[in-house]
Amino acid sequence: MSAPLNVVVLNGSPSFPSKTAALGQEIVTRLAAHVPVAASTVNVAELVPFFGDTYGDPRSPVAAALETIAAADLLIAASPIYKGSYTGLFKHVVDLLSPSALLGKPVLLVATGGSERHTLALEHQFRPLFGFFQADTLPVTIYGHDSEFTDYQVTGEGLDSRIDKAIARALPFLSADAREATLLPVI
Repeated sequence: MSAPLNVVVLNGSPSFPSKTAALGQEIVTRLAAHVPVAASTVNVAELVPFFGDTYGDPRSPVAAALETIAAADLLIAASPIYKGSYTGLFKHVVDLLSPSALLGKPVLLVATGGSERHTLALEHQFRPLFGFFQADTLPVTIYGHDSEFTDYQVTGEGLDSRIDKAIARALPFLSADAREATLLPVI
């Protein structure tokens, strides 16, 4: 039996509870129906008091969060949309990662927002950000708008369908063979 998939949700919401956190958890729950999963969440809002710490200090919660993100087999990068992009806290945490921390890592891009008008932020903001890290952004993204949630629970049929489609398209990238494959050296 292979080791469970180490899934890390990077929750960029500045508040809790949040639709973004609920969506991240829903994705993990549904993914676990297909493959064994060991999941954890990095909530950027919890790191704010520690941003002034020395990042190289292994006891720093920020350093621990960066290590957790880098160790993921799958990163679910989730943020509410704020002024057409991810939150500043989300970007700050991502900026602290080593440029090679996400090399070849599958990343599922996820966002929430007040209307469907923000859907393209996943393609125009999130995908280039993770492209810089040479991460393998998965082909299908997930966007949930306010009307698809009730009391911080996914209730929209369209969002249900998008979650299932994204997971189905992600599974080939998450196989044990894909996780164990090594990258060719960069020349």
